[in-house]
Amino acid sequence: MICGFYGILCAGGAYCALNPTDPHERVVSLLGQIGGQYVLLHEKTRKQFPSTAVPYVVLLDDILLPYIGIEDIGDLPVCEEYGAAYIICTSGTTGRQKAVVHTHKSFSACAAAFIQSDVGMYTLRDQVLQVAASSWILHLTEISVPLVVGGTLVLLRSGGNLDMAYFCRTLVYQQVTTLTIGPAIILALTNYLEMSQQLEVFKFVRNLCTGGDDEPFRLISYYFCYLLILVYLGEPIKPQSWARFISFLSSSNTRVAVQYGTTESNGALACHLFDITDPILSMGYPLPSIKCLLIDEQGQQISNSGKPNEIGQIHIGGPTLFNCYLNDPERTSNMFVTIDNQVFIKTGDLAHYNNRGELVYDGRIDFQIKLRGQRVETVEIENTIIQWSPNKISNCLVTKLPQSDDLLVAYIISNDLKVNTEDIRDYCNKHLRQYMVPSYFIVMDTFPLNSNGKIDRKQLPLPSLQYDVPTNFLRSEDRSISELEEKVHQLWCSTLKVDAVPRHMNCFALGGSSLSLMQMFNYYQFHLTPNKQLNVLDFFLNPTITEHVQLLINSKTKIYVIWSSLHLVQGVTSCAQERLWMDEKVRFNESINGQASIYNELLIYKLTSVTSLSIDRLRQALTFIVSKHEILRTALIYDEDKLIQKVLPISNDLFNLETTYVMNDTHLKEILYNEETNRFLFNLEQGRVFRCHILRQSFHNDDDNNLKQNDIILFNFHHIAVDGSSITIFINDLRQALTKQELSNNKEDNITYLDYAQYERLEDWSSARQYWHSVLATLDNSIGQQNSMIRTGKGCTVAFDLDHDLVINLNHFISQSNFTLFQVGLAAFFAFLFKMSNSQQLDLYTENGSMTYGELLFYAQQLANHLITECTVQPGQIVCQLIERSFEMVIGILGIWMSGGVYAPLNLHDPDTQLNTCIQQTGANVILVHQPTQDQLLSQCLMINVDQIQLRHRNFIASIRSNPMKSTDTVLHHTSVNFDVHLLEIIGTLIMGGQVILLHPNGNLSMITFSETIRRQQVTILNIMSSLLITLVDYLRTANNKECLQTLCCVLCRGEPLMASTIGNIWNFLNEHCRFYNHHGYIESTGPAVQYLIAVNNDDDELLPIGRPLPNVHIYLLDEYFQPVIPSVQTGEIVIGGNI
Repeated sequence: MICGFYGILCAGGAYCALNPTDPHERVVSLLGQIGGQYVLLHEKTRKQFPSTAVPYVVLLDDILLPYIGIEDIGDLPVCEEYGAAYIICTSGTTGRQKAVVHTHKSFSACAAAFIQSDVGMYTLRDQVLQVAASSWILHLTEISVPLVVGGTLVLLRSGGNLDMAYFCRTLVYQQVTTLTIGPAIILALTNYLEMSQQLEVFKFVRNLCTGGDDEPFRLISYYFCYLLILVYLGEPIKPQSWARFISFLSSSNTRVAVQYGTTESNGALACHLFDITDPILSMGYPLPSIKCLLIDEQGQQISNSGKPNEIGQIHIGGPTLFNCYLNDPERTSNMFVTIDNQVFIKTGDLAHYNNRGELVYDGRIDFQIKLRGQRVETVEIENTIIQWSPNKISNCLVTKLPQSDDLLVAYIISNDLKVNTEDIRDYCNKHLRQYMVPSYFIVMDTFPLNSNGKIDRKQLPLPSLQYDVPTNFLRSEDRSISELEEKVHQLWCSTLKVDAVPRHMNCFALGGSSLSLMQMFNYYQFHLTPNKQLNVLDFFLNPTITEHVQLLINSKTKIYVIWSSLHLVQGVTSCAQERLWMDEKVRFNESINGQASIYNELLIYKLTSVTSLSIDRLRQALTFIVSKHEILRTALIYDEDKLIQKVLPISNDLFNLETTYVMNDTHLKEILYNEETNRFLFNLEQGRVFRCHILRQSFHNDDDNNLKQNDIILFNFHHIAVDGSSITIFINDLRQALTKQELSNNKEDNITYLDYAQYERLEDWSSARQYWHSVLATLDNSIGQQNSMIRTGKGCTVAFDLDHDLVINLNHFISQSNFTLFQVGLAAFFAFLFKMSNSQQLDLYTENGSMTYGELLFYAQQLANHLITECTVQPGQIVCQLIERSFEMVIGILGIWMSGGVYAPLNLHDPDTQLNTCIQQTGANVILVHQPTQDQLLSQCLMINVDQIQLRHRNFIASIRSNPMKSTDTVLHHTSVNFDVHLLEIIGTLIMGGQVILLHPNGNLSMITFSETIRRQQVTILNIMSSLLITLVDYLRTANNKECLQTLCCVLCRGEPLMASTIGNIWNFLNEHCRFYNHHGYIESTGPAVQYLIAVNNDDDELLPIGRPLPNVHIYLLDEYFQPVIPSVQTGEIVIGGNI
């Protein structure tokens, strides 16, 4: 096989593999499709091939076995770069089989992509086991890439992939390091390993691959200490099966890389490292020279930093793309698409970006299922069915029934063919939405497979739509016992199209759907129990004939409340009128939105008939309508702290009728826009809630009283007078008034909207209030909502007077608490919302003002002057500072340095013993405190040894310049003063011209406050200890909050080295453009000395490297004799030098 492949290529031919296990008909069909003239055989396949199908049959044994006499060919044919190199015939899983033609360029580009990738799948040290069938494009990768890099290729005997004992022996005896297998082999291998308990099978394996149907090409790599495991995923592996398989790998330290591709794109296209225990396997990022786009249904590109979980079709571009489908130019042209002047192919695979910007597979576009407009996630259904009993069900496939677009069928693979499908249906009803529950369950021992080992959907058995009920199943207790039950039974048979239905059989087990139940429910309402009050949810929860009959019998009789006309002309408004009036006056006030109105209801009619319409008759008809419907002549008046509605008497001036001659299309658009948005067309106080505007198309009209063809009539209403259902009434009355020149109006029996408003106010709403209070009590109040990152600049002001005593107390509280009026008012408003929601805990966040550079400089100069003149601080004198995180702390640092003093911070939370020791060792005579710390006791206590380290100005400035900070950055200061990083956070940021955000003194103890401060203040640089970072990420993962850290551009992690296993969790919450550094340094070296840039796909085994030296820093590794160590052999002590 190997010699045949390379011999064909060297001869300048196009290689096309035929699978010896394919049926005779498929082989003949493929030969006819590709038009092959030569077929290479050997003795084992000689009798299987129909020799009459092609002109020339070459037996390789006759050529290769007699090694004597073989002559080297000096001049081989020159292969053209874009000439055909090989043809792969697809299995036809997603439609008619296709002959995919690849060129020498795409073949070499595929090998280069594998070799240049940093996953390390194929090296010269690897023994690669060739497993894939010759009908898969993967077999070319298994053959060519190892030989190109100088590796070893191991071939299984014929049928060896079906004998798991032989398969496992081969892995061990041949010391295989790279293995490619599909889901079927994984399942068989897992079953064999569970029975045999041979735990040494993967002793030498470095690469393991698995694959199948819906995901044409996904590769996953594992590393066992020195072993690498590469996994090829074609068809999705169920989480339960995957968990069983990786249990045999759990004893090793593994890491994973994912790769994806299609037959048309020639190999793997993307890779990424991830946790093998995660059941959601990502597809990663494009390999070198490969481009991958995600395009939605509208043809728009989906950004990896945009809305998460938005599904689109994968498009692939690059040099590995195939050339064409053989003899099928139409399909070839439909496959390619040009985007931004670059050629891509449409793969037909669906995916979405996760929060790390990785692609996650979502199935085939061919296998998408929609039921009555709802997209059904078959994976969710399949996993739910397997979860019913993982020990009994090993696999499941859900698809739409070909005979019906509204029904699903589930194919279940189980070792128990008599498994109770009704129990599975009940389990699905509890865990899935109703439309997602399959109507049919078919239990099988195995799926039918095609020649590529993929599920052959065409061979899946189809259930019968006619539910076959055996005669003996309809026992006496299952027959109808009442006239009502007989009618229900007949309705079910008619709706479900069956002959008989057992009384206790579930509707959905008979092929019914939610639509079927809705049809039955509507029939119950209008024909069987028209006077009963039915609840549709009860019928869904109890979907049998017996339960439906009981619900119909036990339902309550409808209670009718008869309202009569009150003959009022004035009264209170309805709740809806009051809300709309308030919205227009306050929420949508003209000072905010200008003249834009959202409550204009516009109807546009164009005359299409050649007959004319009298304007006088139209005016008369509208007068009839306004006279009949009092709401169209009702004024809303705000009187004595309440809103009332008043019906105006009938007159000829109740509405406006305006005529305009249209100049052109632009003029017409301007008129329509004005009618839709002009809030001043109506006057609620004067009862002007309706108007008519006639648009005439020609000035030269001899008959000004008649409307002609193409003239337009606009009817405009204020929403406070009409709604959607009112429009139909208006049109019907207008038609009657125009044709009969009168309008029936039995005013004595009419219930007006004014009457309705009065009855509404008399209704008992206590039960409704109680219901909404119970519902809202379980919801978060508005203070927990996150503000939008985009500010509109629009708002509304509501003014009211406060009591005089309240104002006095408020001012006193503000002066004593050092708060602003805004902060106190905001806190009061949030407390009001808090009480409205009946919550028991209140967590309030406020900003403690801000200060400019000029203000800081002013106060720092004042402090420096005070220290020099009043405290006689001399240059070089140590000044201690015991101040909480606040403006005073920043002013204190600057003031001490401006006075020439040496800044020595004291931590408020240190024990008194340590504080006094620091003061004694520094010999400080001056200590800066502020109000919260002025009572801190600094009594003489037992002295302890504390290291005191002096840092020079020069070294401090050099350290600042080594940090990745710009004038546009915002830095959060949260580090304790015990760490020198707090100076970099504060003074370093100020020197570089950035903005410093001071965290609340105890803010780092509350992850809510910490994360919200980062989000609200849009922090871009975060210095953080590794332990605190892990705690923060754990909180965000628990709270499912992935937005708080999205503004960060740079994270500088310090402290204990991070484990590589935690890096992925951290990257889940950072944006893709963020730079993530691991810093390492010492207090003696003025900040960090070395740094390591952590990549998204970091592939280190255990601890992260400490990195490379920063600018102005020199690092040496010296042994105990102060000599440089030998790299990779000796360990030494770190010695740091430079301007630090």
